[in-house]
Amino acid sequence: MSFVLLLAFQMFTLYRWLSGGIELAQLNAGWLIVMVGGIVLPGPAFTLGLAEAARFTFGVSATVAPILMALLLYRAAFGPALPEPLRPSWFILLVPPSLIYANGLLLFPEAAFLENLFYFAVLLAVALVIYARGFLRWPFGPAWWAFTFPLDALAYAAVRFALTHDGGPWGWVAGIALGAAIAVVALVLLRTLARARYLFAKRL
Repeated sequence: MSFVLLLAFQMFTLYRWLSGGIELAQLNAGWLIVMVGGIVLPGPAFTLGLAEAARFTFGVSATVAPILMALLLYRAAFGPALPEPLRPSWFILLVPPSLIYANGLLLFPEAAFLENLFYFAVLLAVALVIYARGFLRWPFGPAWWAFTFPLDALAYAAVRFALTHDGGPWGWVAGIALGAAIAVVALVLLRTLARARYLFAKRL
């Protein structure tokens, strides 16, 4: 059922794009969620015996990912800056290179060129950390959850890479990525609970 729903959303999104009328300022990294969601599915799909469905959805999403990444980077460079409450959403850019590498190897174990995507993910992560260095001053809101899953995806990719590459800095990279993911998830969860408590108390 999840495969059918994902494909339905993707077809509607493509139809909307083809209809035109979308302004550059409307582009945001959240678009990756629906169009690139298929890169998440290979792991559970293989467990359920749905290998062909995994290949299909992965193939669609992996094909769209570089196109949408290019559009989003163009929007970031030449469009208006995102308001501070939405800036965490740029971290969603980490998901495509991280999971196309990590889950792509489940489908195509001999595709060593996928490792190039992990290298890009590491470089992009450093750039995003520098970009978000003042994130504690950004207004807290739902967009902060966009920090969490992308960092989890990067940590998963980093651990997978370290397990297949002895020596070098990759063990450290995996440890830093995993530690950052755990710390950020804990921070966002605590801030969410604190915010919910404040709103609940205010209503009383």
